[in-house]
Amino acid sequence: VTSEAGEVREYHVKVTRAKSSDSTLKSLTLTDMSGNILEYEPTFDPATTEYSITVPNEIAEGIVNAVPTNNGATVTGPDTYEFNIELGTHVDIVVTAEDGSSSATYTLDIARQKSGNTNLAQLYVEEGVISPSFNTNVKAYTVSVPYEITDATVVAIPEDSTARATITGNTNLQVGQN
Repeated sequence: VTSEAGEVREYHVKVTRAKSSDSTLKSLTLTDMSGNILEYEPTFDPATTEYSITVPNEIAEGIVNAVPTNNGATVTGPDTYEFNIELGTHVDIVVTAEDGSSSATYTLDIARQKSGNTNLAQLYVEEGVISPSFNTNVKAYTVSVPYEITDATVVAIPEDSTARATITGNTNLQVGQN
């Protein structure tokens, strides 16, 4: 303030702006390891905290990117998740407001589609040699075993470790074609 006589007096006011109490996310994305965006349901809304997605079987892990609405808020939770096909993956992303007064937990339930792969990686008979040589695209084979063999040990290993191969007709072998 300057008086009419020219004297000056200063007044100081310190303004302290409160920290934000916003504990919401601005965005939440899920990508595969190649950077392809994976769409979850429902579509992202900062007020919605629960989401779910079923990813293709060939996607085993992905990256979650959670961006808070307020830059001063903190987001906790690892960035990379491996998706377990048997159990599914439950991801909690916790956003804590800058002022620490509130937090919000966003949940992402991730499941993998079951595999439809019915191919074999290997097929052989311990007591003989199959013909033709094994090829995943060939479905019929023959094998000759000695007369003394009444049970053949057929080994069939699926390409997909979650698949199961069932062997039938390999016991109580009769002379001739079985």
